[in-house]
Amino acid sequence: MPPTTASQPKPPPLPAEVVNNRRCARRHELNVQVDVLPILDPEGKPWTGGSAPRCGVTLDLNERGLLCARVGYLPVGGVVRLFIRLPTRPEEPIACNARVVRCEMSTVPAYGLKFLGLSLEDAQQIQRFARARRGAAPSWYYRFAAD
Repeated sequence: MPPTTASQPKPPPLPAEVVNNRRCARRHELNVQVDVLPILDPEGKPWTGGSAPRCGVTLDLNERGLLCARVGYLPVGGVVRLFIRLPTRPEEPIACNARVVRCEMSTVPAYGLKFLGLSLEDAQQIQRFARARRGAAPSWYYRFAAD
């Protein structure tokens, strides 16, 4: 016969932000330039909405994905070619494909992108950059301070 649970206190429920957070890696609030080129629509067909890359900015970044804004319309479920321009290597952006996994509508639409096929070396580069930036001046400061 199983022990009775009436005498054991019930643990408090987890906060919603813990239950709803599916991230495996810590997000880092970083603003770096990102170029986005849509390549596939949500049905896997080639993108027909224009072929020019769109310049935007990340709102947060980690080795598994990012949240970006100012990139125009991106359909959730679509695939984009992504170029992340870290200030530590501005001439050689990190390039990979990413899936649009969510859209946040606030004052400016922001899109959650999950990396597809990011190399281990590039993932480690992003992780090192993010950890080094904790508590540092915003990344846009360095771009304009050097001019």
